[in-house]
Amino acid sequence: INDIIPYNPTAENIARWVVNQFEECYKVEVRESEGNVAQAIDETKIVGIENLVM
Repeated sequence: INDIIPYNPTAENIARWVVNQFEECYKVEVRESEGNVAQAIDETKIVGIENLVM
């Protein structure tokens, strides 16, 4: 991973990198350990997001 990602490969950065690499991917979770999860979401890729109730 150090040779692929052009910045510090933290769980947060890995999740963000994966979301940015794949057009169909809008959400990624990277688990560093049990109970420790980094998440990246690209809301611009979610079709119909304007209709979601959060």
